[in-house]
Amino acid sequence: MASGSADAPAQHEPDSNGLEGGKLTKEPPPFFSKIHYATRVYGLQTFVNQALWFRGWKEYFYPPNDAPNIVKTYECRPHLPVR
Repeated sequence: MASGSADAPAQHEPDSNGLEGGKLTKEPPPFFSKIHYATRVYGLQTFVNQALWFRGWKEYFYPPNDAPNIVKTYECRPHLPVR
């Protein structure tokens, strides 16, 4: 059989996953696209973290009405109350 037969696919063609011989053939995004994506992700993280921080302080200043009402102490640490 000849090495250039029509039955065998060429080895340099990528498969459906974009892999060529086990290597990734898709090019990485351009530098400015990476900066844009990073800015969006960090902006979202900042927004979520600020919301969680605010919620934590709100619970500190205005504790929920259903706070624990049982305080336990253990023999090994009698001065450490546990709710």
